[in-house]
Amino acid sequence: INDYKEKGEYIGGMKTGKWKAIYINTNKIKFQGEYLNDIEIGRHIYYYSNGNKRKEGKYKDGEKEGDWKHYNKKGELVVIYFYERGKEIKRDGIKIK
Repeated sequence: INDYKEKGEYIGGMKTGKWKAIYINTNKIKFQGEYLNDIEIGRHIYYYSNGNKRKEGKYKDGEKEGDWKHYNKKGELVVIYFYERGKEIKRDGIKIK
């Protein structure tokens, strides 16, 4: 069951430009981000149904890049993942082997 509706533009059948998803029951934002030819680009932010951030980070050419911050339902920062070309390199500053 979809608990949200998406808003954005398709060009040639592909997501392009700014997109967002809204929780149907609360009318709060679930997600906002940008696409180019169906590929994630730039900053994407995801939210809990209570309106607090769930996670945020950047995409480069469809792959996670740099710091991705994850929060609990209270909106408190829980962990930071660091990505290079979509691969998790560090978690809370500690290198992943």
